[in-house]
Amino acid sequence: MNFLEDLAHKNKLTVLDEKIVVKPLSKWSGQTYPLNMEDESLLHLTVEEYIGLKERLYQFTDDLKELEYFDMPAKGSSEAAVGSGYSTETIEAAIAELQGMLSSAGESL
Repeated sequence: MNFLEDLAHKNKLTVLDEKIVVKPLSKWSGQTYPLNMEDESLLHLTVEEYIGLKERLYQFTDDLKELEYFDMPAKGSSEAAVGSGYSTETIEAAIAELQGMLSSAGESL
């Protein structure tokens, strides 16, 4: 089982062509399972985009049709508390660490 398959299995994600399928529900959340695959509002995200969305590096656009980078508001603004503040490098390091852990767990099974 590869990283994406394991992530999908553990988090009930719908995966198609190596992308995580999401139906946006708000700027910060989306439905991943079960999905009507005929729904035209579905977005196909990479693992990095999906994790970035969960960590508030990305958000859905106001019309919920695309994913966009979340530009962290200035400290002290009401929106500043919403974002996580994690950098892209931090997310990439977390992904690499998770992949290593899953790889090690697979070897010990």
